[in-house]
Amino acid sequence: MTSNKSSTAISPFDLLPDEIWLKIFTELPVATICLCRVVSKKWYYLSLDETLWQYHSSHLFKPGPLPPRTSSTLNSWESFYRLQINWQRGNATKTFNFKAHNNKVVALKLRGDILVTGSTDDFIGVWNIKTGECKNKIEVGADIICVDFIEHKDVIACGSYYGEFGCKLISFSTGETLGKFAEEQWIGTQCMDMNDEYIALGTFKGMIHVLLWKDGRKVALFHVHSNRVAGVRLLGKNIVMSVSSNGAIDIFDITSSGLLYQYVPSRTSINICSFDNNVDGHDILCIAPSGAIFHIRWEDLPPPSFNEGEREGEDERIRRIYSREPMMIYENNNVPCRLLCAGIDSKYNHGVIGSLISYPPQGHLLIYPKVNSESVDVTNGIRGFNEVTLPPSIDTTVFNILDIDDERVVAGCTRGWIYCFEFTVDQEKEKKEENVKGEEENEEIKNSRLSFKTTQSRLSLKKFSNSVPVKTKCNTWPNEKEANNNKENSTENLIENLYVNCSFEKFDSDQERGHEEIEEKEGEEKEETKQVQNGNEEFTNEENFIKDIKDLYCNNKVFI
Repeated sequence: MTSNKSSTAISPFDLLPDEIWLKIFTELPVATICLCRVVSKKWYYLSLDETLWQYHSSHLFKPGPLPPRTSSTLNSWESFYRLQINWQRGNATKTFNFKAHNNKVVALKLRGDILVTGSTDDFIGVWNIKTGECKNKIEVGADIICVDFIEHKDVIACGSYYGEFGCKLISFSTGETLGKFAEEQWIGTQCMDMNDEYIALGTFKGMIHVLLWKDGRKVALFHVHSNRVAGVRLLGKNIVMSVSSNGAIDIFDITSSGLLYQYVPSRTSINICSFDNNVDGHDILCIAPSGAIFHIRWEDLPPPSFNEGEREGEDERIRRIYSREPMMIYENNNVPCRLLCAGIDSKYNHGVIGSLISYPPQGHLLIYPKVNSESVDVTNGIRGFNEVTLPPSIDTTVFNILDIDDERVVAGCTRGWIYCFEFTVDQEKEKKEENVKGEEENEEIKNSRLSFKTTQSRLSLKKFSNSVPVKTKCNTWPNEKEANNNKENSTENLIENLYVNCSFEKFDSDQERGHEEIEEKEGEEKEETKQVQNGNEEFTNEENFIKDIKDLYCNNKVFI
């Protein structure tokens, strides 16, 4: 006896290998790829492929190379892509604030999850930016205008403009004073930068002091100009860069106390400068009092060979980089708003500018255009930038200081509050959603297996009951008088009794035929669809049997 095997239709798309599907997905927009996830499980897992999202991420940084995915919270290239898109559009995924000082925040430094803030209320705050928890609050006894810290060295440096000291060193963990730097000619600290060995301080009178912060010895003093120093940065081990308010950028050698190079980007003065947060970056963003923006970059040298690298050293390489003419990345002299603060990171092409509309006071955080972008229209001023979406409750906030890293912007306002805007994807939430989805899929698989086993057991029970003759004695039927009086009420009961209680020995020929069929099918491999189909056929036979009984009774062919 031949068995009818169920045939399953196979789509020609299922025969395509995953490599071809991934190639097709690379040509699709990202929004279309997200829609393809709901089509099938195969497309869902293909849309999560790392190479696919790495390819789409590389398009965000063209014509430059794709930067490395170094952040610990970015566990996939898809999260990396979504982070960059959030940055470019100014869509913060998480926003929170906390009260840091009683007066306006004039200094802050962000490194990792640690934020150090300074204010004119004579206090320094150490915060965990993830939770907003205050780790330490240190009373300095003077106004604070700039701060810096090295956590693994357990040191915080703060500069004062009106205080009796130019710089004070404080223990990061205990808050104890480690030392003070003060001289008669030292008046009005403006900016600072420190590394594991040196600390460089720029003053209002245009001087730069370089000291060994461990013992307080001064190793260099540079007279830049009579104008104040807008920014200072240590490069390598023995190189220091300064930006003065007269518009000049100077590169000095600490060991020889000589000027290596000077560059003047324009004839205008510089009010605000922001150095590249990227350790390997060579960018400076300068802002004039009129609002003009100048983004300058020194191009990196090609990596040296092994022998050249040994002879050259880090300081020699930095000297070669900064002894050349820099490149003007972006220039805009048509900015109608007043700019108060800025921050850049060339690794991911992030940049934020804090602006102010004169009246009523209203602050804005503007996403600086991509460094490699070729479609920036410099004729429409600041209106060409994307704006960070702010909650309605902080529309009147004025941001006067900010700092950025790979994933967030931290800004201090004039009322003493700190606002944090995170652009990263919520990894924990996505992980929980994936776990819930996986549990639901496992539950569906478990239920499907259970229903399959239940159906299989029911079918085997029916086959067994049909194969064994049932020798039960018939119940006593109602007499003719009772049937005539209760004809309408007893019709369905009579039919049910006919089917349930009657012996099936009169169908011996059919049963023998059924025995033969069952014996022939015992050795064959049965599929799930075949078993369900057989069950449906048996159920149909039962319905036909009941229908025949009803027809016999209604046509008066059954006599009681």
